[in-house]
Amino acid sequence: MPIAIDKSKSPLWVRIVVWVLVVGLVAGIGVLTAVQVMTYWTSAGSTPTSTGAVTPEEASVFMASIDERYQPELEQLRAKLETDPDNLELTIEAAEKYLSWAQELAMINDQTVQLMAQLQASQSLALWERAAELDPADTQIQQQVAQLKSALGQE
Repeated sequence: MPIAIDKSKSPLWVRIVVWVLVVGLVAGIGVLTAVQVMTYWTSAGSTPTSTGAVTPEEASVFMASIDERYQPELEQLRAKLETDPDNLELTIEAAEKYLSWAQELAMINDQTVQLMAQLQASQSLALWERAAELDPADTQIQQQVAQLKSALGQE
C-alpha cells in the first residue's frame, strides 16, 4: 500500500482547493505578523514618542516608570563613586546610565519631562567630563563630552 499521494491523478478542483488553502494560510500568517508588529509599536503601555501628544497625567506616569528603572542603580553607582571617585569604569557606567535615562525621558512629549531629560543629560555630561579628567588621552570620552555639550547647547 503506497503512503504518498499521486498528485498528478488528483482532480483539478482538489488541486485548486489545496492551493487556495496554502495561499490563505500564508497570507493569514503575514497579516497576523503585521498586526502584531503594529500593535507592539503603538501599544498603550509603551512610552509615547515625541510626535505623540500626552496629557500631563500620562507624562507623569511614564516619567515615574522610567525613573523607577534608573534611580536605584544610579544611587548605588553614586555611593560607590563617593568611596572611589577616581574609578574610571564606575564613572563611565554612571555617565552612560544618566544618558540612557535622559534619552528615554526625551521621547515623552511634555515640557516638564523634557526639562528632566535635560537635567539627566547634564548629570551625564558632568560625569563624562570627570572621566575625561581621569583619562585625558581617551578620544572616545572626549568625543562623548563634545557631543553632549553640543546637544545641550554648551559649545
